Amino acid sequence: MAQSQIVDFIDETARRARQREASRAELQLGAILALAFQYGLRRGQIARVGFDDVVRHDEQTVHIRVQLLKQRGQARARTVVRSVQVGWAPIFLELLKVKTDSPGEKFFGRTPQEITALVSQLAEEVTGTAYSATDFRHTAAQRLVDNGASRERQLPNGVSVLQAGRPSALINKLVIDLDIDPKRFRAINM
Repeated sequence: MAQSQIVDFIDETARRARQREASRAELQLGAILALAFQYGLRRGQIARVGFDDVVRHDEQTVHIRVQLLKQRGQARARTVVRSVQVGWAPIFLELLKVKTDSPGEKFFGRTPQEITALVSQLAEEVTGTAYSATDFRHTAAQRLVDNGASRERQLPNGVSVLQAGRPSALINKLVIDLDIDPKRFRAINM
């Protein structure tokens, strides 16, 4: 039920964006929640998204470049491109209209700590429970499992799921690849 409430909130924000009824603050909240929910991005990944990382291809296609964080043993972070769900693209398209010419300007203009607080507060307003960005990350991993993620699937962070045929093995692999503490794994109930 909580997941459907989150989706309904983002859908409503997108509807208001299409009608040009949403404020910039509403659009930002919808976009932050969409990235946390759809891709399970970490708070730092969301905070680091710059205007140059959000690419509009047309009225329905928006891509976002995201740096993969917490990669052990690599000198620099790898960047992946994620496609925003078509129905939610208007949120990002409207936010793109406020871009200035400042190089390196951040899309949300928020710190990771502010992203944490916003996600938790918004989740509580929408669902009655203060879910964290980490909870959304776990839920994104669980959705991949529920939708039959296989060895050919790419996780939201670009990691391939390999050698994981049984659901329990796949969950264990996701927990390891996403660098999730298994003791804290909690998916948002459907």
